[in-house]
Amino acid sequence: MAANDSESAEPSAPLTEAFLRHAETLVRALAERVDGRDERAILSPEVDAALRSLETHLDGRESAASEDLSALLARTHLERLRLLPEGRNHAEVEPCLKWFARVRRTNPSRVPDSIRATLDDSPFHEGWEEFGDPEWLSSDELDDRTNRLEVLFHQASTDPNPEGPEIDPATARTSQPDPVRAVRYASNLAAHLTTRYEQREHRPDLDRAIGLGRWIVASPETTGLVREAATTNLANALINLAEATSDVAALDEAVDLFATLSSERGNAADFANLAVAYLARFEAGARGADLDHAVDSARAAVRRTPPEDPSSAARLSNLGAALRAAFDWYADEDLLDEAVEVGREAVRQTRPEDLDVARRLTNLATSLTTRFERRRRREDIDESIDLGRRAATAGPATGHAARVANLASALHLRGSVYGRIEDLQEALALARATAQSLPNQHADRVDLLVNAAGTAMSWFDWTGDRAAVLASVELGEAAAAAAPDNPRGATVHSNLSMHLLTAFEATEEIDQLHNAYKHAQLGVERAGEQVGPIALSNLSLAARMLFEQLGSAVHLQVALQAAEEAIALCPHDHPDRSAYLSNLGLCQFRAGLFDEAVDSTVQAYEITDPCNATHAAYAANAARMLSEHPENDRAGRAHTLWREVAASLAAPTPLRIEGLVETARASVKTPLEAAQLYRQALALLPAAAWHGIDPQSRTRRLSPWQGLARDAAAVVLEVDGPRAALPLLDGSLSQLWSRDVPAATEIDALRHAHPDLADRFDLLRHARTAPTSHHRPARSNPPPD
Repeated sequence: MAANDSESAEPSAPLTEAFLRHAETLVRALAERVDGRDERAILSPEVDAALRSLETHLDGRESAASEDLSALLARTHLERLRLLPEGRNHAEVEPCLKWFARVRRTNPSRVPDSIRATLDDSPFHEGWEEFGDPEWLSSDELDDRTNRLEVLFHQASTDPNPEGPEIDPATARTSQPDPVRAVRYASNLAAHLTTRYEQREHRPDLDRAIGLGRWIVASPETTGLVREAATTNLANALINLAEATSDVAALDEAVDLFATLSSERGNAADFANLAVAYLARFEAGARGADLDHAVDSARAAVRRTPPEDPSSAARLSNLGAALRAAFDWYADEDLLDEAVEVGREAVRQTRPEDLDVARRLTNLATSLTTRFERRRRREDIDESIDLGRRAATAGPATGHAARVANLASALHLRGSVYGRIEDLQEALALARATAQSLPNQHADRVDLLVNAAGTAMSWFDWTGDRAAVLASVELGEAAAAAAPDNPRGATVHSNLSMHLLTAFEATEEIDQLHNAYKHAQLGVERAGEQVGPIALSNLSLAARMLFEQLGSAVHLQVALQAAEEAIALCPHDHPDRSAYLSNLGLCQFRAGLFDEAVDSTVQAYEITDPCNATHAAYAANAARMLSEHPENDRAGRAHTLWREVAASLAAPTPLRIEGLVETARASVKTPLEAAQLYRQALALLPAAAWHGIDPQSRTRRLSPWQGLARDAAAVVLEVDGPRAALPLLDGSLSQLWSRDVPAATEIDALRHAHPDLADRFDLLRHARTAPTSHHRPARSNPPPD
């Protein structure tokens, strides 16, 4: 989830000759004042006229002034304040503080210490209605500024109430209509309304902002900088509308507006905004041409921006977001490395006190997470999480939920890959709490619910806790209910299908399996032409499991075809190709294509990093297939694979137990080795069904190993005698010792003989059966991806 830095129109070009001449007058007067050649030049009628002209031109649109222009105006007023006699200089105080307030927002080092101290005690802070950016205001301040701008617009407008809410006459003073000021106030008001919509998802605010934007652009009073700024604000509001409603026409209009500005002026800000619009349209419609235009426009913006320009960091960060999207589309790792590189430079160029630092941190963190998914370099995900924490605690209210979603996603990924249970717990808590704090229509709510559902599923993978998988289904269904009907929403349904499949395995409720197949189909259908291998592989998995339950040949054919299509769409060097090959192998096996199934599954095993938990899972799949057809020394190959699974420290605990047991059974001719393998398998049972999950889940996790203690004890009895075999039987029984209340007669007998021991027994029994999510499993082996 990228964080884009959209920009308002800059007053840098083209400017009128008069505007430039007035600015040069102020610069010359300040230089003469500093050099001491003419200290009073700053008070000349020429300077006075230039100052009034510049500020009249910017009246109502002060936030569009660049840092340099703001600093020039601030310094001019400061020098006039110092030179004018006491009493005559009061008029300089307010504009001096206002312009320095604007400068302090972007570069505090340019504000004199004395002014900085005065600003802290003045009303002209960063949130001042015409100098501060609305996204940095608190909720109450944003309401106050918006209401104030409504009044100002109402006062200046020739229409007593042009398309806006009713204004209380008691709040407005009598004034003459001023169409020029009305346009400027309307532009500022539209920006505030758009920001309030982004924070609260209150649709009337967005509709009002778009209506104002159209009115401003169409007004004959709208010219120059005001028109350019209004066009930019209107396009940004249209992008918000498209994200909320999947309105492609709104995106098309936004792209056209930015394209017109870039063709008319062609400055860096226009190309940067055009890149944002193209990227938004690509994310909505997944058209490669839009992505190419986004990258090209972002590069053009960076080329046109000097490194010392305050906007350089924002444009680099936006380029990084576009490059990361291009990597996802083209699988070109050079693009991903470049995204990280430009993201780092954007963060490096951003001062710590810069209020936009959160966006830059988020974009870099997301690129690092993407690269970790590709290459599994631990330093990338660690850095991503560190950056994500900084971003989540900084920045404006706008976009906060998206930053939390990115952090939760990175924590979930690290927790899943490296078995960090604390990461999974934190990710689940962050995503769930933030999702619950958002209104139902908020666009980021879906992403947070998806994150929470995926994290709950990873928690289940580690612990086998039935409650976790049911929670993942509940969260996934909430996300699917709110997901848009487009390729982005298709992914939500596809993810939910996997949660439902796992829930079926945990509960054996056939309705879960049917729902999984339904949502997997929705994931493919809604993706349309942009369907990817993940959605197809998920559909294949759901169809295959339905075949296994119902014996339906139709479902088996769907499973096989979808698996083959997934492989065809997946690049040969993609890290998920092994998962798709493994799924294809299982489908082929069910279809009776034994040789093809073994080839696909062994290939999945061979191309997977041995340090990855899925390597052991694919080895186990191949071993099971080979064991069913032991001819031609396939049994020997299966035995080798099972040994590898048994020895894998990265494999999930249940899989290691299976590997140890299969290896032990194949080693009956060497009883000493078989006894040792059985002992290792029994020792892992507590980790397979740890006491932090409910008794029903523990029973389900232990049920595949019924008879294990008996077989192990028989081998150990032969090797080491009854004294060594008896503890194995007793230890296996203790795995479910406290699942149910022991027989009342046994407790009564114990209480009669040893009351204190009976009380301690009860305390221990209750402690072991009480479910909690705060325990940590006995082992930390990452589950398969």
